[in-house]
Amino acid sequence: MAKEPIELEVAEDGVQLAPMTDARAVLTQLVDDASIDGKVSAFTTRGRRRAYVIPPAVYDELLKLRAEAAAK
Repeated sequence: MAKEPIELEVAEDGVQLAPMTDARAVLTQLVDDASIDGKVSAFTTRGRRRAYVIPPAVYDELLKLRAEAAAK
């Protein structure tokens, strides 16, 4: 039987916030949210964002933009 997803806080900018204390419990959910739904999430410690889970397409676009900026 599948577990119910943990309800995560969503910041004003639309990023899901996952406290590091819940990291293990929500990791699969965050990866699925990124790869299937295109959602961005952040792991937080004491309310501060420490790391992000982003969709592969967003990462690819960031790499492309970084390469274009470096070429200028």
